Amino acid sequence: MTLSPTQIPAGPEARAAAACLDRLVQEGRAFACWREPGGPLRFACQRDGACQTPASLREARGPGFVLAPFACSDREPLVFIQEEISAEGPGPLLDALQTLEPQAASSQTGAGACSGAASDAASGMLSEAWLNQPPSPDYRQAFARFHERLREGAFHKLVLARSQRVPARLSPGTAFLRACALYPEAMASLSCTGPSGVWFGATPEILLAGAGGRWRTMALAGTKKADDPAPWDEKNIEEQGIVARYIQERLAPFCRDLAAEGPRSSQAGAVQHLRTDFAFTLAAGASPAEVAEALHPTPAVCGVPKEEASRFIQASEGCRRRYYAGFLGPWSGSRGALYVNLRCMELAQDSVALYAGGGLLASSSLEKEWQETCQKMKTALSAACGRLEG
Repeated sequence: MTLSPTQIPAGPEARAAAACLDRLVQEGRAFACWREPGGPLRFACQRDGACQTPASLREARGPGFVLAPFACSDREPLVFIQEEISAEGPGPLLDALQTLEPQAASSQTGAGACSGAASDAASGMLSEAWLNQPPSPDYRQAFARFHERLREGAFHKLVLARSQRVPARLSPGTAFLRACALYPEAMASLSCTGPSGVWFGATPEILLAGAGGRWRTMALAGTKKADDPAPWDEKNIEEQGIVARYIQERLAPFCRDLAAEGPRSSQAGAVQHLRTDFAFTLAAGASPAEVAEALHPTPAVCGVPKEEASRFIQASEGCRRRYYAGFLGPWSGSRGALYVNLRCMELAQDSVALYAGGGLLASSSLEKEWQETCQKMKTALSAACGRLEG
């Protein structure tokens, strides 16, 4: 059967592609595989199997795939994979993967072997034993530190994130292909580089996307369960308004003809958010990279005021965010689609590190914020743990 470019592989083709991706991860080759909402599967790597670490997005020479941390440092640099070997669509993707690693398609050992019963067992272990627990002491202490500064009026909003490393052997390739099928409205991605490690996720939030002079972004804030029929409460509406106003203020020096649409409810896996979409024309002399750097990190992952909030988070959160709440996506300078790295996890050989955060206001409650992070973690887990269909 011939598959159209927007479809994902199924059955034997999916298992072969997953095994190839797993083998590339095992070998430590730098690559990125992704699927934007409504788009085809895409793959990129350099011929030498390495990656680049430019000082900033403006220095990334595309086309390629970028992965940026929440805060750049020597330990967590911005990573760029030039698109020297590429593929688009399920058939070309499998051809490219098999060319890079001919034995991977038939391999039934190593990471690829975790796509069956082992992943099913891991799913129950992770979702039930690890995500249905009361708030941890570390989270309680961090919440108290953040909430105190909010009540004092030092910040209008702060985002408190947490990470949770749990033992599990998962198939990166299987997780990625399942995410493509489960979350068609999200940017699903799998990336592997030496500086960053292996990251998998399915994020709903655009940081900046467009081409030439026309670009778009969004304000995504406020969270409740996907099946919650109740109207949005005041806390979530206020949080969304803070993010939307910030986006407009940050865009003002770089754009003209700014148009906003929303807010509206937008589902993202196990949760839904309030979302406002912005479209604009790039002002003369402005570059897309400048806009992306001005927007990141948005209040949806940081706080207001931005610079002060970022410093406070890095000093007081107690969670090393790494590439969580950074951004990723295809980039060429004049064309690109960068997404905030949410609903993600970092994969190691025998464990996974889950990441999630929530926006705090002075009116926030500890129990609700903890449960919000649990629901967000379940979105990534539902894709990472399980079998491929067919």
